[in-house]
Amino acid sequence: CVFDPKLPAFAEKQEAARLPSGVSQNPLSQSYLPLICIPFVSHFFVLYSLADGRQLRNGVDMSPSDDLPSLVRHLCALETETEYVEFKESNSDPEQIGKDICALANSAVSCEVRFAYKLWGIEDAGHRIVGTSFNPKKAKKGNQELELWLRRKLSANVQFEFEETEVDAKKVVVLRVWPALYQIALFDGDPYIRTGSCTQRLERGSRREVELWRKIQHEVFELQTAASNVNAEDVL
Repeated sequence: CVFDPKLPAFAEKQEAARLPSGVSQNPLSQSYLPLICIPFVSHFFVLYSLADGRQLRNGVDMSPSDDLPSLVRHLCALETETEYVEFKESNSDPEQIGKDICALANSAVSCEVRFAYKLWGIEDAGHRIVGTSFNPKKAKKGNQELELWLRRKLSANVQFEFEETEVDAKKVVVLRVWPALYQIALFDGDPYIRTGSCTQRLERGSRREVELWRKIQHEVFELQTAASNVNAEDVL
């Protein structure tokens, strides 16, 4: 798990974000501060415990794997791109990557999967492994490193990680995205979500936004309930 030191500041940074009509604004749904105070070890232990209960999707295990080539092959076994898996060959546009990360974080919540993924080096049609020249460690937006630029543009509740591997002697880049926590993920102040294989802006006040908020609130409730029975000593 990649820890972003900006996470404790997300409540203040996103304080202005509004809830859509139809979503309860009870104290529980707004009680973010106690969650920030939970020891981070316990917090992520609880998060992964909740995620373990999520189901397989289309017969593909969405859990992380120490064997990245096997994970790539499993994801390529999907018949089509989905709300939580996207394939690219070498498209490295920073703006689009940022929107995709945001959309994948929200779609991971909506689809109730443990992680969402974007892979470079995979053909869109047929999901054939073709390799990629994209290098996230060397990529830049202006004078900034790509990853740093992305983290500054994305809301602080978004967690992601770039990984590289070789499959059949071809380079593949795997972007792993965690489900959005506490509130809807934003990129440059706007929410995005996946519709089928497309990334689009999430309309504020729409039914999809309402449903996404409800799922996020439910996870906040589970985190608070579970964390009340977990301490760092038990985890360690």
